[in-house]
Amino acid sequence: MSFEAILTPGVSHPPTATSASAVIVPKGRVLHIAGQPPRDENFQNAHVGDVEGQAHTVMRRIKAIVEYNGATMDDVFKLTMYYTNREHLNRILDVRKTYFRQAPYPAATAAIVQLNHPDWLLEISAEVLLPNAS
Repeated sequence: MSFEAILTPGVSHPPTATSASAVIVPKGRVLHIAGQPPRDENFQNAHVGDVEGQAHTVMRRIKAIVEYNGATMDDVFKLTMYYTNREHLNRILDVRKTYFRQAPYPAATAAIVQLNHPDWLLEISAEVLLPNAS
């Protein structure tokens, strides 16, 4: 793993914390991935009304960008998740888990917002430490 997850004593965490409240990123180059919408390879809205399908589409887009830049999903140290319905969060988190080997997962933040297209249920941005960075 290219980053060190930090669970700070004295700072409350859920008993089964699966995301770190902070990460230490060693010196290097960081790839900032803009918010990825649930659009397929033809830039068409994908899985309208299906939050799990949209989450997989978004995570596949992020994975493709990560790998194109010579990194792996283990190099992702932060995700910012934007979603439109609080009831979708656990389903989005379940999908997220499938793209990472094990906890602790990248530090994650989430916000409930209105997105740019009414069919989009979520959008995720990411930060990645590129390998062999100096």
